[in-house]
Amino acid sequence: SLVADRYVYLGIIGLALALFSVGTMMFKILPAMRLMIRPALFIGIMAMSLVSVNRLSVWSDGISLFTDVIENDPMTAIAYGNRANAKIAAGDYNGAIQDCNTLLTLSPEEPKGYYNRGNAQSELKKPIEAISDYSRSLKLGFRSPHLFYNRGNQYIAIKQYDSAAADFQTVLSLSPAYLGALLQMELIARTIHHDDQQAILYATEYLR
Repeated sequence: SLVADRYVYLGIIGLALALFSVGTMMFKILPAMRLMIRPALFIGIMAMSLVSVNRLSVWSDGISLFTDVIENDPMTAIAYGNRANAKIAAGDYNGAIQDCNTLLTLSPEEPKGYYNRGNAQSELKKPIEAISDYSRSLKLGFRSPHLFYNRGNQYIAIKQYDSAAADFQTVLSLSPAYLGALLQMELIARTIHHDDQQAILYATEYLR
């Protein structure tokens, strides 16, 4: 982001010291200014405190935060994606899909929009739709172990075990210590291919 308030937290200490120094000098030069500045400071601090308290409800959770962003600027595509993530975490999968649809309307080539929608579809037990979204995200350039792992699980749901194994192998090539992929490969080797030796290798690597 071009602007982020958190980057001034440390740097503002120097600015505050400079302002206090200037204020001290002004008090010495013009003692009468104290009568004006002290009430003004008190009012300013109270006003900022009230505004801060008023914003607490907005920052209470991700859904509230990004709803506020959207209300202030409905064309901010990333806000819909972030709110979709928050809704998935809260179990509102249909709401997450609606936000992803809006995101993709505003930014049709945003791969994470398809990825997030795929996650929501998988939670709703819609493996075909989830696989389609994951594949679209991958085609648009989003290459993450989580994407391949999630898509692999959806392939298992529709009994396409070879496709699932290919995705889990990709996961392990990207992240060799991805425990979930090792377990799924052990499961496929043991129950689908009946290859106990290969299953033991995956189980041993998992335990290691």
